[in-house]
Amino acid sequence: VKKKEWADVEEKQKFVCQGATLACKYAMGAGVLNPTSTTVCLQDKVYATEGDNNGKLHISFPGLCMHAKHGKNKPPCKLVISLGKWKDLSEIFIDNHHALLVKSTISCSVSGEDLNITHSGQQCRLSLLRAKI
Repeated sequence: VKKKEWADVEEKQKFVCQGATLACKYAMGAGVLNPTSTTVCLQDKVYATEGDNNGKLHISFPGLCMHAKHGKNKPPCKLVISLGKWKDLSEIFIDNHHALLVKSTISCSVSGEDLNITHSGQQCRLSLLRAKI
């Protein structure tokens, strides 16, 4: 029996908020976004904007940076991460910054490649309404 997984077809268009996850092919696990560029919230979590581009402050990847440029002595990602500017932003401004969408990417100067957002940080809560009979 094949198990079906639910997937949100609109995920790439969602706004990003605190707790969003990111992927880097040189990281040892998923990164987590901790925005500080605004205090405006979505689902009680701070929105992420283009102002959240300081790798050491806003994004935390666990473990070591496995990029080949470090040779055999792989440093912790949090010590070497250095980011460019966010791309593919929303047209919506929050505190004078464009809001991020799941499709937004940011380049890492260590590898020259983009980090991708893998989850918006939003939580989908399904509830069942019970009709009184």
